[in-house]
Amino acid sequence: MVSGQGALVLKVVDSKFDPLYGAHVRVYSDTNSAAVLMGGGTTDFKGNWPISSDISSCLGCFAQVRYMGMQTRWVSLWSGSVPAQVVLYPSTFSAPEYVVSALSGSTRIRESVYQARAIGRERIEGQGAQNLRDVLSNDLNIRIGQDAVLGSGISMQGLGGENVQIMIDGVPVIGRLDGNIDLSQLPLQNVEKIEIIEGPMSVQFGSSAIGGIINLISKKEQTHPYTGGFTLYGESVGQYNADFRFGIQRNRHRLAVSGGRYFFDGFSSTDSLPRWQAWKPREQYFGNLMYGYSLKRLHLSSNSQVFHEILQFKGAPEAPFFVAAVDQYFYTRRLDQTFQLSGFTGKSWHLNVTAAFNYYERQRQSYRKDLVSLEQFPIDSNVDVFNRAMSRGVFHWSPGADSTRLKWQMGYDVSWDYGEGPRIAEGSQYFAEASGFSSVEYRPGKQWAFTPGIRYGYHSAFNMLPIPSFHALWKNDRGLRIRASYAQGFRAPSLKELYFEFVDVNHNLLGNPDLLPEQSQQVQWGVQWQRSWVALSKSKPRQWTELPESAEGICPSKKTQIRFGMNGFYNRVNNQIRQVLQSNSSEGMLYRSENISTVNTLGGRVEAGFQWNRFVLDVGFSLTGIQQALDYNYQAEQPFVWAQEYRAQAMVVLHEWQGRFQVFAKYTGEQPFLYSEIDPISGQASVRQGQIGGFPSLDVSYSQRFMKNKCMIAVLGKNLFDVANVLQSGGGGGSAHSQGSGSLPTLWGRTLGISLSYQFSAGNER
Repeated sequence: MVSGQGALVLKVVDSKFDPLYGAHVRVYSDTNSAAVLMGGGTTDFKGNWPISSDISSCLGCFAQVRYMGMQTRWVSLWSGSVPAQVVLYPSTFSAPEYVVSALSGSTRIRESVYQARAIGRERIEGQGAQNLRDVLSNDLNIRIGQDAVLGSGISMQGLGGENVQIMIDGVPVIGRLDGNIDLSQLPLQNVEKIEIIEGPMSVQFGSSAIGGIINLISKKEQTHPYTGGFTLYGESVGQYNADFRFGIQRNRHRLAVSGGRYFFDGFSSTDSLPRWQAWKPREQYFGNLMYGYSLKRLHLSSNSQVFHEILQFKGAPEAPFFVAAVDQYFYTRRLDQTFQLSGFTGKSWHLNVTAAFNYYERQRQSYRKDLVSLEQFPIDSNVDVFNRAMSRGVFHWSPGADSTRLKWQMGYDVSWDYGEGPRIAEGSQYFAEASGFSSVEYRPGKQWAFTPGIRYGYHSAFNMLPIPSFHALWKNDRGLRIRASYAQGFRAPSLKELYFEFVDVNHNLLGNPDLLPEQSQQVQWGVQWQRSWVALSKSKPRQWTELPESAEGICPSKKTQIRFGMNGFYNRVNNQIRQVLQSNSSEGMLYRSENISTVNTLGGRVEAGFQWNRFVLDVGFSLTGIQQALDYNYQAEQPFVWAQEYRAQAMVVLHEWQGRFQVFAKYTGEQPFLYSEIDPISGQASVRQGQIGGFPSLDVSYSQRFMKNKCMIAVLGKNLFDVANVLQSGGGGGSAHSQGSGSLPTLWGRTLGISLSYQFSAGNER
């Protein structure tokens, strides 16, 4: 406590006892999540914040102290008993307190009726993750696949990437290849956190959300008039990345610009053919321009994003003389423009309206290259363009600002998809969709919450039936949360599955205009328990307490926390769409999109976590069973095939040195997949089930902050077990892009990485 002229002052310092200017102080009546805010402000240049007389006489007040990059502290203000100073240390780990992907608006994760989780900026930096593929590779129930041309794909809860909706700030990402969004084309330099909601979300987000959603939330907060920084990253495999960001905040206006260049030199586990690489070289350029304007309780923003990638596919020298080869270059261009209006209109209404236009172009250029003279001659080229115009609005009503008993949400989705190019049937195709959805969140007391919902709409190519859902939550004041949900799902075939024709030296794929929509039924449940043992101040003894959401993850010092969770799911998808082999001839294998009957997935995961002051440990295990009925007549004979995953994450925070050491370990068990082949006896195409071998992965990192938290350097050791390829039996890795048993490129071997980042802020904090 600092006393001056009879006033009480709260002093905030860093781990070196230097004053922290601009630290946020908020005073609450207690540490319960429903506590009443009593006052607050920010510290001055000496790190001081004066305590008003009405707060200083409070008989049980608590102050929350926050500062960017530091752990949040809760201190007791018992009848004017103020600590001599509050020391803030670097954040231990990030557990973002709100999930904005929930239909009811920004909701605390532990209070959400949906099974939600989030990956914060601290973990992204700790893993040295450069794109979405990197950061998700360590999560349970999420599988990452790799194709030399099509990039990285994903499956979640045993369902393929075409059933998982990937979004940026609530806007779906377009440009699926073989049903998947290439995760390596989604850089994370401007991402604040990643929200994951597993299970059926078709009512909330429409088609392609049968298996869940992954929403990338961009950085939007700016506490000073001028902020900026840059990051440099290098990895021994031949990856060299650089990005920057700069923002201006003036009155009600905010302007932010960011961009970067990522370069990967390619990788192959063998040197027998130096110019051919299993992981193809790629070069990426991207930029982002954001403008925001605040008007009272409404906020209007415009976000423009551009992306350009060059992927090199250098062919092996051709026999018999090995003096020529066929090279291909794939160019991907994205342009995304989004407008959003959000905020409160009156005491009871909150709105979030989005309008967006997405442009996706993929061009292939083939050359025959003379390896002696190094001359190259064009062979062929093609360009495919896909556009989407969409609008989404969610209107949220509650009786009053302080009421949580009843909430009502209603909204609409309107989209128009258009594709054109030489590989689209008749040169161009389109379809349109318009849907309305609604849900009610009812909390009859402090323990229960129920959310029934329904979606119904129009699709220009298919008949849509009403899609219902029901979610429930039960909780108590001892840290226990139990969730259960049931929902139906609907996924219309995409333009590519219906009309696309993809033919080159490695692919021969045809769409099918007679496809039926996928329909699903899903059940999900979860149990989470979390308790903390914490001393908020010397004057208050340690006790078990459930800290408020704002203190979860970035907890006060002298804290022990125990976490435990179990989740289960069952998914049944009818008319699942797959690429099925139609014929096998000297001209190659011909595949066509087909409905292959029913796929069932069943499984769950168990996770536990422990934190003791500066040490954090999280472990988990998941089991996913897949029953793939290849024919209706034989469904009863198809057994579940089970895949296991084990995960562990450990961290030690060195407060005195502002350092952090982290370990990420995961074992991915054997995984089943479908492929098709020609039966040698009947000569008919049939769908088979193959197996991809299991493999371990281990990453370690140490990060060090300095210059008063403005700079950070991180050293990373990735894939320390040096895994490159895994064994597969049958097919070609679950897709129609290569055939035959053998090895499947999975990781690019053991590497060493280093990252240097710098961030600055100037001007008085707003």
